[in-house]
Amino acid sequence: MATATLDRFGRIVIPRDMRQRHGWRPGTSLELRDGPSGIEVVPVPAVEHVPVGWAWRNSVLVCTAAATADMSDIAAMRDALDAQRDRELGGSL
Repeated sequence: MATATLDRFGRIVIPRDMRQRHGWRPGTSLELRDGPSGIEVVPVPAVEHVPVGWAWRNSVLVCTAAATADMSDIAAMRDALDAQRDRELGGSL
């Protein structure tokens, strides 16, 4: 167990041995989850590739494709996403 002290800006430093043990380097995104007994720190998984038509917004993967069909069923949504991906990639896959 390690302790840390908040500085005047509200920051804490995670001890080096803990960062090394978890493989956390500068730039690692960490999610802070507020719980009844305190704050839990959880790494946000790195995403190597985000498919066309999708984007990360506030740690949530969201669809950014424009609706080009009736979105009342999943098949229509999938077809619209596929069509947008093909347009953006020039039909190459």
